[in-house]
Amino acid sequence: MGEMSARLRVAKWALLAAVAEAGEDPAADERTLTTLMVAKRHAVCEANAIVDLALEVVGGSAFFRRSPLDRAYRDVRAGRFHPINPEATLALAGATALAEARLTTWEGVRYRTARPRSSLRSALRRSPLPA
Repeated sequence: MGEMSARLRVAKWALLAAVAEAGEDPAADERTLTTLMVAKRHAVCEANAIVDLALEVVGGSAFFRRSPLDRAYRDVRAGRFHPINPEATLALAGATALAEARLTTWEGVRYRTARPRSSLRSALRRSPLPA
């Protein structure tokens, strides 16, 4: 199996696992959004790597308009910006993890963990998720 095939399979597995984790009737919450967006991020990053490898194999002729790789190149590059870019996806995942860590269950009692340091607190205020 070549590198492109392996990358494509792993990206597909990530997407399928995220959809399975979200379930048949997914909740419209930050956790579901984060799960799906992280899988989408992985698929987009792998698609970019796969197209880059294909371009190296084919060479400069891949950039002619008649080449299917020209279209693939533009399509996978656009995936990085819709709906949010890969770096913003990681920020979303981090903010979600921090928000979940703030409320912890211990022997059935919900309590708040120690408050984040001021720099984290300000970062949470700027995040798209409620702090």
